[in-house]
Amino acid sequence: MNQQISDYISQARGQGMSDEQIRSDLLSAGWDESQVTEVLPTTAVLSISPITGRRLSKKMLIITVVVSVFVLAGGVFGYFYYFNSSPELVLANMFSKLAEVKSLEL
Repeated sequence: MNQQISDYISQARGQGMSDEQIRSDLLSAGWDESQVTEVLPTTAVLSISPITGRRLSKKMLIITVVVSVFVLAGGVFGYFYYFNSSPELVLANMFSKLAEVKSLEL
């Protein structure tokens, strides 16, 4: 396996080039078809995907996870604190408002 071809393929894939374009460039540069065919299918994609642009660093990943946990915890706290009343509180509120009900009056 030729290391120069392998290095070029990794670099070209990192720039977003397709395998067909890489093969064409190598053949036009004078490399032998058998050498290109031998190396091209076995070269793993080790580079950054051209769609995403870059990888997240560990620090950014940790910050994202910590912020997500705080947001989730705040949401759970808000739900239970503001929206989830116990049955005793519901009944107490109901009986305190019972005097205000005027359903028998027309």
